[in-house]
Amino acid sequence: MKNKIIAIIGLILSVSFSSCTDWLNPKPLDTMVVEDFWKTRSDVESMTLACYEAMTQYDFMIRMIVGGEVRSDNVRAGNREPGGDYLKYKDALSEMLNVSIQPTNEFAKWEPFYKVINYCNSVIKYAPGVRELDPDYTEGYLNANMAEAYTIRALMYFYLVRLYNNVPFVTEPSVDDTGDFLQPQKKGEEILREVLKDLEIAERGAIRSRGPFWVSPGGSIMNPQNAVNAKGRVTKTAIRTLIADIYLWLAGSDPETEQADYAACIEKCNLVLKDVLTDEQAEYIQGDDLTGTELWLVSNKEYVEGSVSPAYYSIFGSSFGNSMESIFELQMNGTNDGRLTVGDLYGSDNQACWLYVSPFLNEGTETFDNTDTRKMEYYFQTDKSSTTSPIRIVKYVGRIRDVESPDFLNRTIQKNWIFYRLPEIYLMKAEAIIQSGGSLEEAFDLINIIYKRSNPTVKNGLSFDKYNSPEELSKLLLLERQREFLFEGKRWFDLLRHVRRDVQRGGSTSSILERYLVRKNSFNADVVTSKMADINAFYMPVHRDELISNSRLEQNPYYLNVFN
Repeated sequence: MKNKIIAIIGLILSVSFSSCTDWLNPKPLDTMVVEDFWKTRSDVESMTLACYEAMTQYDFMIRMIVGGEVRSDNVRAGNREPGGDYLKYKDALSEMLNVSIQPTNEFAKWEPFYKVINYCNSVIKYAPGVRELDPDYTEGYLNANMAEAYTIRALMYFYLVRLYNNVPFVTEPSVDDTGDFLQPQKKGEEILREVLKDLEIAERGAIRSRGPFWVSPGGSIMNPQNAVNAKGRVTKTAIRTLIADIYLWLAGSDPETEQADYAACIEKCNLVLKDVLTDEQAEYIQGDDLTGTELWLVSNKEYVEGSVSPAYYSIFGSSFGNSMESIFELQMNGTNDGRLTVGDLYGSDNQACWLYVSPFLNEGTETFDNTDTRKMEYYFQTDKSSTTSPIRIVKYVGRIRDVESPDFLNRTIQKNWIFYRLPEIYLMKAEAIIQSGGSLEEAFDLINIIYKRSNPTVKNGLSFDKYNSPEELSKLLLLERQREFLFEGKRWFDLLRHVRRDVQRGGSTSSILERYLVRKNSFNADVVTSKMADINAFYMPVHRDELISNSRLEQNPYYLNVFN
């Protein structure tokens, strides 16, 4: 008799760690027979939380960060290579940095993403049945859990499509040894259209608020558990942000739906912006006046020149995270091995790290104006007297910058990883407006909001006269996204989104290559230009092991041409 056991990648993570974040403590379960498990609300809650916990694992975290950063113009090789337990990443990281990815690359393995997807599929399939068994498991609880599972699954497929383009679309959990695990790939655009349908359902059923809280730039926090729940679990705001992001990506794939996709992106951004407080409101609306839905672009109004800005401290520098501008953060604690990923990649306690900052980010004012606080807070050069000295990443791992000695850092591993925060909404809306032929001045104003926050000594920010054409404003937008989201795992996807749009409109990959990627790889610029002329080269290969175990998979055509 075949056992109905959660198979392949497991159903429940056995979790044992201590934290004030109680919701991140699903009860430890070993292999569990399906019929003995899905009985109560707590069973569903445990599996739902396992979806989040699976994202905090090292193998998942490193693929997410490396996939979004390493091939971009943001980083170069650091002063340490992966070793010990992570030796398997040594050659893989080198290939990524040198634009010479092989189908055997460790980062080409997509199992960690499908592990999360399997947990989500389990909730989606079995949670509705618990509604009939447990009277305490109300329709509201069911809708909220389903919304979380649909959203996390959609997020995983969004990463997979941006990394690989076409991937298997699995919507059933692996629950027994008769399951069909050998599925073919589906076109990435078709997958994203499907998950958008799920997200519309999720948006209707999701919790809007998980309770009022307040985190001041100075670090005081009211109702910390509510903050963890509001920022660490799926809400309507998180869903709307993800939907907007997917529509922005899809607009570069089909000219027939382009305008509708940009309009949908703008619509979701506007729904999020309704919850944004002004600085004046943020100063006075606290306590019983809060609902938990509020967002606030943390102000640098109280910035003291030479010190860490209130925005940096509140978003990245504090020990707890979950700032008022955060939309969705992956909650970490002392036992999540994924939190070590950031330390290995970016460094901690001034230890050696796998990645340094690309030197041209620090050249003059090409990327950052001298008034920009982000230039002082996101990275620092170890020896300013030397043009070749390494530049260390500070964001996520640097906590305090001393006014007396600007290069002194109290380095720590940031607990949480931020998927989305409020500046994303402003800049996604601006991009959609520009690309759909909307008001350039409106788009500029949205970009300038983000710029002015990080240039508090510049009274009016940027001048529209300099960026009053779609081409110049589009360049400014991409630059502002780089400045704001530096090292947040977004840059490669931003460049690829622009490449896709250029190719869709009859252009080529050359403009992005020449403007951004070739300068990082100037030592072999001709080789990089030749390789990346094919848009398929911007995606990862299907790992050789996957092709061997599943004959229904097809290799990315670029890697067939290069390596066969």
